[in-house]
Amino acid sequence: MDKPSFSYSRLLALSAAVLMTILLYAHYIQVSPSPVQASKYDEDEAQVRYILADSQLGGVIDYYRQFLDQPNIAEAVRRWDAGVRVANLYRFERVILPETGWAVVYEGTDQIIDGMDVLLTTDPLPPYDNEAQVRYILADSQLGGVIDYYRQFLDQPNIAEAVRRWDAGIRVANIYQFERVILPEIGWAVVYAGTTEVIDGMDVLLTTDPSPPFPWDNQAYFPEVWSQFDKNEAQVRYVLADSQLGGVIEYYRQFLDQPNIAEAVRRWDAGVRVANLYRFERVDLPNIGWAVVYAGTDQIIDGMDVLLTTDPIPPFDNEAQVRYILADSQLGGVIDYYRQFLDQPNVAEAVRRWDAGVRVTNIDQFERVVLPDKGWAVVYAGTDQVIDGMDVLLTTETLPPFDNEAQVRYILADSQLGGVIDYYRQFLDQPNVAEAVRRWDAGVRVSNID
Repeated sequence: MDKPSFSYSRLLALSAAVLMTILLYAHYIQVSPSPVQASKYDEDEAQVRYILADSQLGGVIDYYRQFLDQPNIAEAVRRWDAGVRVANLYRFERVILPETGWAVVYEGTDQIIDGMDVLLTTDPLPPYDNEAQVRYILADSQLGGVIDYYRQFLDQPNIAEAVRRWDAGIRVANIYQFERVILPEIGWAVVYAGTTEVIDGMDVLLTTDPSPPFPWDNQAYFPEVWSQFDKNEAQVRYVLADSQLGGVIEYYRQFLDQPNIAEAVRRWDAGVRVANLYRFERVDLPNIGWAVVYAGTDQIIDGMDVLLTTDPIPPFDNEAQVRYILADSQLGGVIDYYRQFLDQPNVAEAVRRWDAGVRVTNIDQFERVVLPDKGWAVVYAGTDQVIDGMDVLLTTETLPPFDNEAQVRYILADSQLGGVIDYYRQFLDQPNVAEAVRRWDAGVRVSNID
């Protein structure tokens, strides 16, 4: 398959563009009140597209955020934040021109572009017409070819379709059958494993292709392991435990044409994890290799002893413990530590709230310290008294309405100018601070920050 050509000179230009961003700032400030050379191309839509190309070629989009009171710039930033990108980026370069400074030009020239020549990922394309090419690109990307390389060529329908599928999470199910190698007179190519034969893309199986239904026929990769427990659901749970204990889930992705493994990976990608992980260990056993065993033993587990986060557990019964765990996690205790104990209802409820974004609003009232004979504990600030979890206030609790718009706007300006927004998150029990943080998280920024 013919792959798009890549210009090494363009790579150098892109690298230089990143390194010289500060010069861009200085030039625009000195030359023009507008950060863009608007006189070089049509205004409005052309300017919007020019800014998107400039940003994608190395200009920092945050530079333009200083000028959101200018409608064309505001529209470009809005589209950028919505994920809109340039589809034909390979046609352009970002270079320093004499007496002009940084500018976007047609590749290989010093002619500043007409913004209307910039195609966007939201522009309509003809339908793709080569399924084999689409699948080849997916295999190439998964084997080490960088998907972002292909993003330069999104004006080509087959490439655009491959990138769309990649971004939707579609991967190659039988990737172990292929390799990515350098071939004489061809360069990098995807071949059948152990050969120099370039693959037919239609031999690439995707994770969206039909697979056998559950229950599945078991195809064991480690007979010594699989023989120790029931097949099917037990194998799925074993794979999940193995992956969470250090076995790399990406290893299993090589075998997605095997239904048991495919089901385990599907659940992993859906966020399913092991709820009683503390009961197991992953060790290297003689004559077997890496295996999941019961903690402190060399007995390989029965996969059906693995509890999953999708399995039912009793309702939580200790609100104070839930709040204590949230405070401990926010003060430096690692939330992932608690994920080992999701079979314990109060721990599971705390982790559920944490993952939903619930945080402690009066965290400044507490500290996390090491106490004699207790170890790490959450105490009232300046004391060694372990807290009562019911003294912990959460972001889900009702606050009085904010009453100082000036303070809210001050905090937003302070955060945008380098003050860390996460500092203010310590004081979410204060209504004005909470309102400023809420707006920041909603994407509200200061338009006249300059």
